[in-house]
Amino acid sequence: MRGGIFVGIFVAALLLAIGAEAASLGGNCVAYARQTSGISLDGNAGSWWSQAEGRYERGQAPAVGAVLIFKPSGHMRVGHVAVVSQIVKAREILVDQANWIRGRVVKGMSVIDASPNNDWTVVKVVELHSGTHGRENLTYGFVYPRKPRPSVSDTLLADSNKEKSSAKLPVQLVAARGNDGPVEVAKPPAEKVPAVKPHEAMTPMDNQKLPRSAAVQAAGRHADAAKPSAAKPPKDHPKERGTASQKSRQLQTASKASVEKHASSRPGRAPTATKKATKSKTAA
Repeated sequence: MRGGIFVGIFVAALLLAIGAEAASLGGNCVAYARQTSGISLDGNAGSWWSQAEGRYERGQAPAVGAVLIFKPSGHMRVGHVAVVSQIVKAREILVDQANWIRGRVVKGMSVIDASPNNDWTVVKVVELHSGTHGRENLTYGFVYPRKPRPSVSDTLLADSNKEKSSAKLPVQLVAARGNDGPVEVAKPPAEKVPAVKPHEAMTPMDNQKLPRSAAVQAAGRHADAAKPSAAKPPKDHPKERGTASQKSRQLQTASKASVEKHASSRPGRAPTATKKATKSKTAA
């Protein structure tokens, strides 16, 4: 008997808790939309649109599970939120919402798009008592239960940052021991110095002097090549010019002597002007 009493008390308490929770959700559209959609936003319903920026994707097209955000107005001072449960056609959806009718959760309510551009910025909600769509309500749009897609500029910036981070080389590699021992810092590998052959070994000063000595040697070879040879003086040399003139006089003298001899050997020939000149000179 006592066990039955305890069971009855437990069931009654559970029903009261469920009823209290239902009543609290029925009177709070934000709590109901957060629990139904999984979108974790707080504050007044009208602030969900701005809060969702950068956290959830937003748009002007309905989708199942998205939340339609109503703007604050005279009828809804803090705005309103409703969860999309079904898409009926291009300009009609069904929503589940709390506190549209005070203190109640109503599912499957028809909402039609009354905006001129079909962007769902003006909607009408069905009235349960008449079955017709009532007044016009201004909305921001839909918040989807997924992270926003990165824009083209964000993607390019992320790729640029990734390239910059990958281009940086670590200065030190730190390895910590599991027993909280001293930290070991890995040293960078030593640079390999190229081996120098014995006959190629030289000091920095030798490297500096070598080009100059080679240049001096080259200049000396050019100077030696430019000097005239002592054995064969050039044609314009004074000695060569004197020797040539002396030979020329000797040839002229031999030629005159030969002419005189030939003339004297012929009979009846008068002595040449050269012979006369010689005799006059001798007489004088």
